[in-house]
Amino acid sequence: MKMPGWLLLPRSVLFFTLFLSSNLFAAGLDHLQINNANLEIKNQNALFNFENLRITTRTLNSQFKRQEYALYFGPKVIKAQSELMNLEVAANTSNVIKASTYILLENTQFLFHKRKVVKLQSDRVSFDLGKGTQVIQSIKFECDGKLNNLGDTQINACLDYGQIKIEKLTVDKNSVASVLQAFPKALITESAQEKFSLTPKDFEDIAVAVEKGKFYLELKARFIFKLKLRVQGQAKYEKGQNSRLDFKIDKAHVSIFPIKKLILKAIKKSGIKNVSVEGDHVFLNL
Repeated sequence: MKMPGWLLLPRSVLFFTLFLSSNLFAAGLDHLQINNANLEIKNQNALFNFENLRITTRTLNSQFKRQEYALYFGPKVIKAQSELMNLEVAANTSNVIKASTYILLENTQFLFHKRKVVKLQSDRVSFDLGKGTQVIQSIKFECDGKLNNLGDTQINACLDYGQIKIEKLTVDKNSVASVLQAFPKALITESAQEKFSLTPKDFEDIAVAVEKGKFYLELKARFIFKLKLRVQGQAKYEKGQNSRLDFKIDKAHVSIFPIKKLILKAIKKSGIKNVSVEGDHVFLNL
């Protein structure tokens, strides 16, 4: 891992939102609620199950209980199969989906009210990033406002007003050494650089807030003592043949130390397929 996983919105959450924004769900959808859902993706295959699903459209009001689907991510389409049916869910055009090798969401709740709110809450999320699998304990994701409408406008809704709260992010033992790249050397003793037991493996109280295209990130990391990291910047959605999110980092500090250059350098070296860095801008290809 060449970068800490908290530098970007968790790709697992973004995947779940993009999946539910497919043509099947977006057309005429007024309300969607999913309870106690689990999703596991391994390369091109996935399993998706839920305890309860309620959907309301202009012409449909239905409720489904305890179902499981096998998903296949083909080069052009996403297919879903259960004991009763086979579905071609949506076109597989997302770079986020294609770049993901492993994602697991456990005990997940999802709620959508058109023109009002989108919420996602999950007890545990695991995802591949860098050299290992990173684990999130308890995540809450929410977008409020009139722009909420699963489909093309949903990302704009989250950039208008959105927030993510994460209780804890645990960095995989295969990735922990490179976390040091995003922190100033003045804060890290020589022994900490040589002894991984003093390297932060857990990041706590992670909060990301986006309002009117400006984002703010805070988190706590413990070396020998606990440090708070703050990042501020701007975010916008560039729609086109190759749609992408543009995060411009304006400020980044740990204590009194500026770390913007360190963060941008760490992201640039990460080698994540759908992420690139140009100057102060971090681009996430969708």
